[in-house]
Amino acid sequence: MFSTNLILDNAIRWALVGAAVGGVGGVVKGFSAKRSAAAADSQAERATPTGKLALDADISAAVQALDEFRSHAPAAHGELLRCGGELAELQLALHRLPRPPFALSTQASRHCAGMIEAVRELRARLVDSRPAVQTLEEFDEAAGAVQKLCNDTMHNITLTIQSKK
Repeated sequence: MFSTNLILDNAIRWALVGAAVGGVGGVVKGFSAKRSAAAADSQAERATPTGKLALDADISAAVQALDEFRSHAPAAHGELLRCGGELAELQLALHRLPRPPFALSTQASRHCAGMIEAVRELRARLVDSRPAVQTLEEFDEAAGAVQKLCNDTMHNITLTIQSKK
């Protein structure tokens, strides 16, 4: 084909076949690596509490109002973020399901209770540091917003579940 020497002709032919197979393999590996990297980034973003909080603006605002008190109890603040993110994700799932199970109400209640307990822990640690009265008032106002949000969210979730039955 390429030359009169049969050995040289076979060597060139197989080199071209190997190059083609290697090129196709490289393209497939490149596309799959990009896809898996994008999926991993998306999953990592949703796995972080702040990524889940972005699903609901009200929950995000209520939780972020307590960010300045994070230094008093980082673990409690982390639990607040986690429970808030789980609650936001649960609300999104609730509206996607045509007939949500009543167990979603129980899960929402557990996440709300976790948020309220985290706020209580934050306040206890804040009081231990003997802050100014104004700082305590600011905290209580933000904590009240979290309590109201939890009450409203539980009410809305329960009504939604009952109306879709």
